[in-house]
Amino acid sequence: MEKDYSSFTLNGGLVTINGLTPDKSITTFQLSKIESMISLTLDKINSFVEVNSIRFHIKSVSQTGYAHRYSLNGHISTAIGTFIFTGCGWDIIDVFSDVLHSMETQQIRSKDRISTVHRAAKRYDKYCEIAP
Repeated sequence: MEKDYSSFTLNGGLVTINGLTPDKSITTFQLSKIESMISLTLDKINSFVEVNSIRFHIKSVSQTGYAHRYSLNGHISTAIGTFIFTGCGWDIIDVFSDVLHSMETQQIRSKDRISTVHRAAKRYDKYCEIAP
């Protein structure tokens, strides 16, 4: 039974993939590998920020014989905000890996910035309580 990879849900966050279908250029193994990479990244990001949705749009940009060049746009909507990531390359798994790594890194940076601001605000509040 073929799995429909055009839209599926993982780990409580809605993950939508457009333009990704098993054909001669993308194998079922690659699709299952992409699904597991998305699941792992979603688990990591969900551990420190709530993910509302993740959307991917992939298209084959050029084709030379059996090789395809893929372009990937990824959108992640979290409690922090909405972020857009792009990637392109000849190997679909590498393209997804790069975009997912960028998503994870950006969410960690955003979380650190917010926690730094909150810490600074707490220090300021303490100072205001002490000062006459």
